[in-house]
Amino acid sequence: MKASHEQAARRLRAVLRGRAAFLGVGNELREDDGVGPHFVSMLAPGEKTLCINCSTCPENYAGVVSRHRPDAVVIVDAVDFGGVPGETRVLEPECMAGACAFTHGASPALLLDHLARLTGARILILAFQPGLARFGHPLGEHMIHACNSLARELGSLA
Repeated sequence: MKASHEQAARRLRAVLRGRAAFLGVGNELREDDGVGPHFVSMLAPGEKTLCINCSTCPENYAGVVSRHRPDAVVIVDAVDFGGVPGETRVLEPECMAGACAFTHGASPALLLDHLARLTGARILILAFQPGLARFGHPLGEHMIHACNSLARELGSLA
């Protein structure tokens, strides 16, 4: 599992040059679905790095993201890509057209396309493979470990 976090960190470091926006998406009341907000809360925002807990309404933050003028936008969310719970991957938006599924049910394609057109930024998805998404349960230990490991790997990126 550590290898997936190292790979994700390496890929993000290679891509994130300049201004970045991290959007944590998910329902914190639904166990592993809350990984996006949890992860962005671990990052340190700065002049070049915007970190937003978007909860389940990332579209509401498009204007804020656009005003930041990012070179890259990273959507952080629980995505079922068929991996092991807690595994992480950095995905291109094209992946959302088929093999992967966000845990929110609705297709994120419109949001990803809107953000790309609005900002001109490169859009990436930092995907965490969820285990369970039961209502009223806290984030699973495997997700907490994944967030801690990836945040450590990223170091001062954010």
